[in-house]
Amino acid sequence: MKQHVLSVWVIVVAAVDSWFCLIDRVDLPAVEMNPLAVWVMAAGGVELLVASKCAGTALAVYVASTIRPRWRLLVFCSLAAVQLVVALSYLPRIF
Repeated sequence: MKQHVLSVWVIVVAAVDSWFCLIDRVDLPAVEMNPLAVWVMAAGGVELLVASKCAGTALAVYVASTIRPRWRLLVFCSLAAVQLVVALSYLPRIF
């Protein structure tokens, strides 16, 4: 049950992150600090970046759910911790 809650958290934060990418599509290429994201945007625009984020999130949740049960919760907690940092970075914009 814990892994289901953590996977929903990972997916919801990824969706919010993608939503903000689409809202900020005009300014995003100039302020993005991730070189891979900049390269993806140069190759196909913000839409390709959002599609890549969606595919990456789906792949991460799938791989985490197929890991041995012994390690599964640890992997989901790690993914959720990374998403917590992403969520905290958006707090000033939300409130």
